[in-house]
Amino acid sequence: MWCEPLAEANTTLQVVNYNLLFCQLRSKLVIKLLRKFLALESNLTRNENFDPSQHSIVPLRGFHDFEIGEQFFAPSRTMTEGIFTAFQAASGDNHPIHYDRNYLAEIGHQNLMAHGFMTLIQAAIGASPLAHSLGKNLIGFIDQSSQFLKPVYCGDTIYPVFEINELLPNKSTGVMGLDVKIYKQNKELALQGIQRYLIKI
Repeated sequence: MWCEPLAEANTTLQVVNYNLLFCQLRSKLVIKLLRKFLALESNLTRNENFDPSQHSIVPLRGFHDFEIGEQFFAPSRTMTEGIFTAFQAASGDNHPIHYDRNYLAEIGHQNLMAHGFMTLIQAAIGASPLAHSLGKNLIGFIDQSSQFLKPVYCGDTIYPVFEINELLPNKSTGVMGLDVKIYKQNKELALQGIQRYLIKI
């Protein structure tokens, strides 16, 4: 009879539907179990008592916690050939006075001479405890001026010092001014200048 193939087809469709239903249920079960496992794993590895602020290098301070005359000292840094090369790559400055020892010897210098800005970048407050004390309260760099007093050569070690010379509060922000000095290992003052920063109150 022509009805028999149709009956067989219906049976086949029912089997296929059951298989699809089983696959869907199995997938939902797997997803549900996976979510439970991930939630359990998250609970096992999560520590609600963890506080990122405890990992600060120095205690955080607000604008009004600082005083004029406070000093902050950045770690010393020896000006290596690697620093000279990195500055040349970053700045594009390829004048031989910074990179050619023969040229320098001809004009009477003892070693590679640092570019002024190469010395100045060593006065970034991010290298000192001051920036870490300010933390998220440090909004931005306003301006700076510098005088270059002595040459800095490859092999010199420099010592940056920052001293607060100005604290001007406003409604929600304030201005912090700094006297900046960079000394060499022989106690010569190589650079002096001023910097100003915008600070959240």
